[in-house]
Amino acid sequence: MTQPENYTAAQASDPQTSGQTLADIAAQRPDLRPAVAANPSAYPALLDWLKSLGEPAVDAALASRAQATQVLPAQPAAPVAPPAPSWAGGAPAVPTSAPAATPAYAAAPGYGAPQGMPPQGMPPQGMAPGGITPGYAGTPAKKSNKTLWIVLIIIGVVLLLGGLTVWLIIRAAQKTVDDINDDVSDIVDDITDDPMSFGDDPTLDALYTACGDGDWAACDELYFAAPVDSEYFAYADTCGGAWESETSVLCVDAMAEGDDGASGVTGEGAAEQAYFAALTEACGAQEWAACDELYWQSPSGSTEEAFGRSCGGASDDGYGDCSGLLGGTTYEEPMARGDSRFLDMLWDACAAGDAEACEALWDNSPIDSEYETFAESQQ
Repeated sequence: MTQPENYTAAQASDPQTSGQTLADIAAQRPDLRPAVAANPSAYPALLDWLKSLGEPAVDAALASRAQATQVLPAQPAAPVAPPAPSWAGGAPAVPTSAPAATPAYAAAPGYGAPQGMPPQGMPPQGMAPGGITPGYAGTPAKKSNKTLWIVLIIIGVVLLLGGLTVWLIIRAAQKTVDDINDDVSDIVDDITDDPMSFGDDPTLDALYTACGDGDWAACDELYFAAPVDSEYFAYADTCGGAWESETSVLCVDAMAEGDDGASGVTGEGAAEQAYFAALTEACGAQEWAACDELYWQSPSGSTEEAFGRSCGGASDDGYGDCSGLLGGTTYEEPMARGDSRFLDMLWDACAAGDAEACEALWDNSPIDSEYETFAESQQ
């Protein structure tokens, strides 16, 4: 079947153009219908069909034709059926003696007279019932949108990369290299869902230890440098276990008043807080017995209790049995005084006459270590 764009205005106006071709042009090229209507070779049934469309340009051409010939376009009494269109599949021609009738395709679903197709055979495959090729209005067929999508995707990628670049430049302008490294560590922790704990960062470990030894400035520095929700942050927030958590008071200010009551920790309370701080440090160093001791001895609901319950962040199910859950603490041999913060505390308590501390020291000391030997000497 001839493509719509291959028909020309000259062909639509040429009296030598066959009636079938004129019918095809009228069906597939609405813009050439006025020329078809004015063509002397247009047969009456085609003219009647064009008239039924109600298109102003076509009606004007038909009126001019009528004035020129002084004959109104009407269907003859015994019309001669035009040949079947090229796309009608070789259907036989209608007998010349047959009266004008609704074409065969008018009964097919989606077709009706007079709107749709000229009265000649079935419409070409893929043509809309109205006789107009879908998407065609005198222009070439619609092209694929693949190129447009590719362009849009490229633009989107460029915008995304550009936005990310601007964000990185702004962040780099606001932060130092150390701060950026800290942010990277925070991101890694968030991705792995594994909060930082003592032993993960040498710099923070040093501040942690200094804070536990009473260096309040180190506590404050650790607080601002440590990732939120990390063990470092929680420890600094309590000034190494010597102050209440979640307050806005700096450790250097909170602890500056000494023992006059301003710090909230005096006398035996201060010694207890120091004990919990030492247990917290030992627990963070994966001395599981220290975690168990911290859980059982610290106040209910305190930060220390939560830290001991989690085995220093190593487990969510410690609850005072970190040693049993994690297989006990593995010490490097040989062990001597000064190698374990937890065992050092038990040593001091045992030396002060605390029989329970001596027993705990013996239970938790590695075999043949200096700690075990000392514990045995005190029993």
